[in-house]
Amino acid sequence: MLFKTLLRNGYKQELIDEVVKIKADTRIGSSHNLTIPYRSGGYVKGFKFRTIGTDTPKYLNSTGLDKNGGFFNLSGIKGDKELIIVEGELDSLHATVKGVENVVATGGSSINSEQIQDAIKRGAKMFTICFDREPGKEPETAKRINSAIEVILAEEVNRVYIVTLPETNGGKTDVDSLIKDKGVETFKTAIAQAVPYYKYKLDSILSKYSGSDITDKNVDTLLDEVVETGSRLNE
Repeated sequence: MLFKTLLRNGYKQELIDEVVKIKADTRIGSSHNLTIPYRSGGYVKGFKFRTIGTDTPKYLNSTGLDKNGGFFNLSGIKGDKELIIVEGELDSLHATVKGVENVVATGGSSINSEQIQDAIKRGAKMFTICFDREPGKEPETAKRINSAIEVILAEEVNRVYIVTLPETNGGKTDVDSLIKDKGVETFKTAIAQAVPYYKYKLDSILSKYSGSDITDKNVDTLLDEVVETGSRLNE
């Protein structure tokens, strides 16, 4: 379908073969028949193919797709220069269609410095991390959020905020499903209620020591972690 559309719009087969480099994969066009152009900074860097069923993996990439140089769906930053970072491409696109500005996707499981640098060049002044909420995987989510925080802080940006998405039907919540189930205003409210990264970190530290079996040694460790986190505010 992708090739037919490009040919129908006047593109030569030689150019298509050069630009749209896709390995001979029979899943593309059968199980993976949703084509998503990977746009970043005004350029199409490749294509992602998504299954609309339960097949795994969920996405297949065109050959040589470079996801590291920029966020998916990134263009010039509008409005108050806040970049909202979500996980999935469809999350980003759905939010954009509903009128929420500056929503981009990681394009993978993590954030890298090149993506942050590129976003800053395009006008980003603050970053809001809005990752999926998935019951039973809280430690993994926290690890990815903390990693993203460190990458952003390393680029000398200290306006970093964390969104906690509300639950929907007791299962996994991403931006796409949240907008479908509860409307875009619920997503906007979650963004407005985002907390600064240092509060997120302090809350995470305190939650680790909230049990009834706190020892003197645990108290010392707690204080060390709080002091270390607090010291970052002066950097």
